[in-house]
Amino acid sequence: MLRLLLAFVLVGMAMGEGCCPPIAWEGFIGTMVGSVEDAVPHLTMSFLKYHTNITLGMIEMEGNIIIDRGQTQQIRIIIDNNKMTQYFIMNGKCARRTLARKVLNCVPENATLVLNTYLGAGPETLTVKVYRFLVEDIEVYSTVTSSGCIPVEHVLTGIHPDTKVALLEVAQVSGVTVGVKNPSVFDIPSICQSANISSDYAHFMSQWISSGLY
Repeated sequence: MLRLLLAFVLVGMAMGEGCCPPIAWEGFIGTMVGSVEDAVPHLTMSFLKYHTNITLGMIEMEGNIIIDRGQTQQIRIIIDNNKMTQYFIMNGKCARRTLARKVLNCVPENATLVLNTYLGAGPETLTVKVYRFLVEDIEVYSTVTSSGCIPVEHVLTGIHPDTKVALLEVAQVSGVTVGVKNPSVFDIPSICQSANISSDYAHFMSQWISSGLY
């Protein structure tokens, strides 16, 4: 379900051991989200180019999603943490909603360090830390590099705080570079300036579906 794309967060869990990635970075995020809604299972997969600038409070994602093994769709999501607004752009249309909470960019300080380990074998290894913490009813395991707090993988399970749908999400991050080469990715498209805005999640999704974006 498209609504499950809202689960994107950069997270972790270690008593007083939180960390933050570089102020600005970009890379790729591949996700697989399984959910059960009204006793019906759903599967959403995506591969997105990801940009973030913590100072600006902006996140932008753009790429392909596949919902329930159906047709591949192009989607763009922009999150403005300062204005607490999230924009969805698809098929030349835009919808927006008021965020109930800011999207996290750091491993929070109240996280719990679960494991120090490494990826790879022999001399070709990458040392990582695995953290755990809660976002309301979502339990998150976040793997980041030991040096630099670069996100590697996030696993989320629980009840989505907005949709009240049970979900399991695995997100893997690759191709990370420090900085954002093209800051204009954070510019809000003109079609979004007059888009209806909703703070009620169910109402927002009904607008999204009825508008033909989904």
